[in-house]
Amino acid sequence: MRYEEHYLVTLTSPGGEITSERYDDAKEAADVYDQAVLLLTRGHRVELRRYTSVLLGSSVKAR
Repeated sequence: MRYEEHYLVTLTSPGGEITSERYDDAKEAADVYDQAVLLLTRGHRVELRRYTSVLLGSSVKAR
């Protein structure tokens, strides 16, 4: 098994419109998050989440 970490930055507008971007690099995601927080206006929301994907190897061998 192999694990991969991903980061999701989600912006939510006061009207409920959601915009999400996925990043594989933690620093890049944190920079985008920090920039979004600085530009927020009243009623907007920003979230930064980390999640892990599990990659399973196949047990079938090629012939």
